[in-house]
Amino acid sequence: YNEPSIFRNFIYIILFAICYSVIVVIVVAIFFIATITTASVTAVTSVIIAIVVLVVLTIIFIILEALLWYRAFKKLSEKSGVDAFKTAGLLYVIGMFISIVTCIAWYFAAKGYKQLKPQQTPNNDCYTTPTYNPSATPTLDRIFCSQCGAENLSSAIYCKHCGQPIQTTPINTTTTP
Repeated sequence: YNEPSIFRNFIYIILFAICYSVIVVIVVAIFFIATITTASVTAVTSVIIAIVVLVVLTIIFIILEALLWYRAFKKLSEKSGVDAFKTAGLLYVIGMFISIVTCIAWYFAAKGYKQLKPQQTPNNDCYTTPTYNPSATPTLDRIFCSQCGAENLSSAIYCKHCGQPIQTTPINTTTTP
C-alpha cells in the first residue's frame, strides 16, 4: 500500500524487543553480581529491587509494543479498507496483559489478511503512450532497452520487460524500397 509507517512500526517493535532483552540481561547481571558480593540481608533486598525493576521494564515494553502494533494495524486498515485490522489493533491494546485477548487480536489480523485484495499490477499496455492515428501507415519501428536489451515498441516510454525508462534511439525495421 506504499505506506512506510506500517513497516516502520514493525521495525520499532523489533528494536524495542532487542533493547528490552539487552536491558533485562544487564539488570539481571548487575543484581546477580550485587547479590553475590553482599551479605545475605542485602542480597534479598537486591533480588526484590531486581524483580521490581524487571516488572516495571516489562510493563513499559508491553505498553510500547501494544501501541506500535495498534498504529501499524490502524494504518493498514486505513490503507486497505479492511476493518478487521483496526479491530486487531484495538484488541492488542486491550489485551496487553491478557494473553487470550492478544490471541483473539491475532485472529482478527489473520482474518484481515484473508480479506486483502491483490493490488492491480500494471499490464504491458500502460508502458506505452496511447497513439492512434487511423490515417497513418503502420510501421514496425522497434526500440531496444539499454538496460536489458528487450525489444519494445518505438512509442514505449518504459521497457515492458524490466520497467526501466527507455533511453535509446529507435531502430527502424521496415524495409525501404
